[in-house]
Amino acid sequence: MWMLVLQLICTGLCLKVTVSYQTCRLRGQRAWCGFQNHYWVPALPHNITHLYLQSNHISEINSTSLRDFKELQVLNLESQDQTLIIWNNAFLRQRKLTELMLGSNLGLKLQPRAFAGLFDLQILSLYYCSLTDSILSESYLEPLLSLEVLDLSFNNITRLQPDGWCLEAFILAQGRMLEELTNVLIMLVVGEVAHYQLMKCNAVRAFVQRKEYLTWPEDPQDMEWFYERLISDTLKDSKVKKLKQDKPEPGRPEVQPERHDGINAENIKETSM
Repeated sequence: MWMLVLQLICTGLCLKVTVSYQTCRLRGQRAWCGFQNHYWVPALPHNITHLYLQSNHISEINSTSLRDFKELQVLNLESQDQTLIIWNNAFLRQRKLTELMLGSNLGLKLQPRAFAGLFDLQILSLYYCSLTDSILSESYLEPLLSLEVLDLSFNNITRLQPDGWCLEAFILAQGRMLEELTNVLIMLVVGEVAHYQLMKCNAVRAFVQRKEYLTWPEDPQDMEWFYERLISDTLKDSKVKKLKQDKPEPGRPEVQPERHDGINAENIKETSM
């Protein structure tokens, strides 16, 4: 009798999971819901950290679409077969989100505060979305204070405006470089920037004049070389940081030398010269 009850309970639990999340594959706190003909964000456990919704029919993400998923760290909304609209405050509750994939959404529409609240976002993919110069010249990206990787390839961006978000991003990256005491800062230039546009941007102009930047290739055949160079520079950055972290601090003597006549021990060599 007890065996029968136990079997019924287990069967009920399995049926419940299958019915509630039948179009998604769950493993731990990750949910794979791609290629499942979803028209909106499906009902899922509220504690998921990774949500993959690529290649569905989702047409909008508004302030209520993801309100239950406060633990999200990675979200993939790429390749929807309808025009995708990201409304103001769509990700306001996703304060832990570090990677957002919106690429391959032709005609993507972003409201001015679409990315509000994403202060910890590090990676943003917006490739092949029919975006124009306004994505950089206006305030869309201002909330992204921790952004490290921004993919804007294959859009309709004809020129950069360094007096806008690009300049702020460069200053932020340069400040982080100085804070971490590294000498590695990778600049990627897409298109042509006229010299007169850099007249008020001394820091950016210095990089451009020294040719310390990568140029996005116009010929698709050069993409492999470009990515090899980018990976090489990124690995160089990682090695510099690792060497800094692994470098042992100089040992200090347990007993400090005595002072004589008011002269510090570390200044003796300099004073005797």
